[in-house]
Parts: sequence; C-alpha cells; structure tokens
Amino acid sequence: MSTTWQPDRYAALADAFGGLVRADRADTVLVHAEATVALEAVATSLAAPGTTALNLVSSPYGTLFGDWLAHGGTTVIPVTAADGRAIDVAEVRSALRAEPGIGVLAVVHAEVITGVVNPIDEIVALAREHGAIVVTDAVAAVGGLALNPDVDITVLSPQKALGGLPGLAAVTVSPAGWAALAKRADPRAPESVLSLTGLRRRWLDTGRVTIPGIPSTLDLSAAEETLEAVAREGVDARIARHVLARDAVRAGIRASGLRLWVAEDAQANSLATTVAVPPGIPAERLAARAGSLGAPWTEGIGRTHGKLLRLDHYGARARFDAVLAGVLALARAAGELGVATDPGAAAAAAAAAWAAGVL
Repeated sequence: MSTTWQPDRYAALADAFGGLVRADRADTVLVHAEATVALEAVATSLAAPGTTALNLVSSPYGTLFGDWLAHGGTTVIPVTAADGRAIDVAEVRSALRAEPGIGVLAVVHAEVITGVVNPIDEIVALAREHGAIVVTDAVAAVGGLALNPDVDITVLSPQKALGGLPGLAAVTVSPAGWAALAKRADPRAPESVLSLTGLRRRWLDTGRVTIPGIPSTLDLSAAEETLEAVAREGVDARIARHVLARDAVRAGIRASGLRLWVAEDAQANSLATTVAVPPGIPAERLAARAGSLGAPWTEGIGRTHGKLLRLDHYGARARFDAVLAGVLALARAAGELGVATDPGAAAAAAAAAWAAGVL
C-alpha cells in the first residue's frame, strides 16, 4: 500500500466516491474525519437566520442534524417517523404545502439504528416540486441500497455497507447545492474544517491541484482499497448481496415466532434488521444470551432502548453464515428465556430465502 498521495490520486479517490452516487453533475469533496463531522459540516454550512428547513427524523441522527441547523439560526420544521415506520410521504407533502418558505429538506436515507429505509425517491420528487434542495445522509445506505442521483448534497462514508473504516467521509454537491451554500457563506468567516465552501475554494476552485488540509494518508489509502474492492465486486452486486441478507434474516425471524420491529418489507433497509423485544424479557439479557451463542445483537438506543434488538448485516457481514448465525442465536436465546420460538424453522426459512435469491 503506497502512502504517497499526490493531487491526481486524491482526485481519483474523490471521483470514485462520487461515482457511487452516479450524479454526473455533482462535485465531490473529501472530509478528513468520521462521517458525523461531514454531516455537521453540511449543517453548519447551510444554517443561517432567515432560512427554513424541513427535517425528516427517523432516528437520533436526524434529530442531531436538525439541532445543528437550529443552532445556526435556521427555522427547523420536523417531521418524525413513528416507531418501526419510515417517514410518511403524505406528512412530507403536507409540511411542504403548509410552509412555502422551506428551502432545504434533510433526510437520512437508511437508519441502521432502527432498520428503516426512507422513501428517498418520493421525498426527492416532492422537494423538487416545492423548489427545496435535498440533503441526504447516505452513510449507511451507500453500497447497500441504490442512491438517488438527484439529491443535491449527499454525505458518504466507507464505514458501513462499503466495508471500510470510519476515518474519512465524502460529500457530493450539485450546482443547486453549491448555490444554496453560496447564499449562506460568510466571506468574513475564518477557514474552518466545517465549511464546504472553504473546501470548494481550497480544492475545486484551484483546479484540484492542492490537497486541502493535512489528511491522514492511512485513512486515504484505506478508503482507496475499500473502493477498489467495491469496484471489483460491482456496486450493483454488493447492493444485491445486502438485499439478500435482509430478506433471509427477515424470513428467519418471521419463522422463528419473533416479531420484526419494521413490519413492512418495503420499509426495511438492507443494512440491519431490528426485532421487537418480547414482553417481559429484559433487552440486555436477550442481547447478552444471543451474543454468547455467537451473534452480536445490539440493544436499541434513545427512545427504542429496551424495545428492540438489532442485527447488523452490512459490509463483510452481508453473507449467509452471518445471517444464519444471527437468526439462530436470537431464536435460541429467546427460547431459553421462556419465549416460544422455533429455531429449526427459523434456520430453514433463512436458508430458503438465501437460496431463492442466489438461484
């Protein structure tokens, strides 16, 4: 692995990230930090008094993005999804009609925390009708779900479905996105790692001949290797593998007798599956027992704490052995804690779903 980085190699990495979005007219800038920093950079770059944003909240990440916007003076109108549900498109439509001054719509594409995928294509279409730019947190979605190329600002990271590390993030920005950012940019502000317009000046406006900041060459090289692996597999093949993992886990959980947190298949993402904790069973005991049986089921956080467990099946875990181990471990753990489950039926259903997708 070479640790020597020149602008042409840096530009190729940025372009590789941008290619995952397939937005031909978008620019890509790299943020030399974990994806949460890139999300904050977007929010702080867009936030300004006198602006209004519609923030679609389906997990704590959506709440955090709205808090950043509000801290910068933006009027934030939230639309919050119900537990186990994606954002309601009808509520988005109503909110846009009720407030003609909305200039920004923010949404997380897929929520690992809840297992939900939001209807990104319908949301983008509504925003277009209203004249608002769209900001999407696609950190989890990229590599596991098809992205919408018409989004104006998309935040990406190699750390989940792409199977990489969390030390680098990328942001793709359309011409409309840059125009919105330019309106809010303060020319008197000092240089900041949270300024997308600053990144544009230091990287894009120089003709991509000067690498901005002092990047970690190890993080750049790790991301490069990750995207090369994705290219070898093919992003469509990787997405299909993630969808197959989702379908197999969901089939197994249904057959086990446990209840899926996200009931509708169309609202379940391909990165993680969430399962409702059976009544009377402490979530921490169920998670610990499943872990001792070989599968990392994680407790819910925030308002879902104690209500659900989550199995991540993104990146290297989007494979049959991980899926089968996860389904079997939870079914057996719940059974040992007094819940009526059928581990054999769960395993058979998961295997049948995987085979059906492969054949």
